[in-house]
Amino acid sequence: MPFHLSNVHSFIATLKGQIPLAGRDGALRVTFVYPDRGFYAQDLVQNDPFLRGGDIRMVGGDPEEDARFVLSISADARMVARTANGVTWQLAAASIVPTLRKGGPQAPPPPSR
Repeated sequence: MPFHLSNVHSFIATLKGQIPLAGRDGALRVTFVYPDRGFYAQDLVQNDPFLRGGDIRMVGGDPEEDARFVLSISADARMVARTANGVTWQLAAASIVPTLRKGGPQAPPPPSR
């Protein structure tokens, strides 16, 4: 049994090691995880239901589009960590409040048919 527990711990630690981490300084962080670049990376996109921790994980797509999205929420956002499997952005909490009050960043209208 202890050997099996050690294997499970090692497996989970390896998975969590794919997430780009930044220091804990109380700032709001958004991490984009790229599921096509990691081992079970889609399982790493888990958030607190009430977003209490200050970390938001999202499935990333195109890194340039992800950057535009983050900068549309907070113009002073900055990239603080990057790995082959994802990118972490730091946002100033004060700068995101007006955006949230307006309903968040506005998505482009759907293409007309």
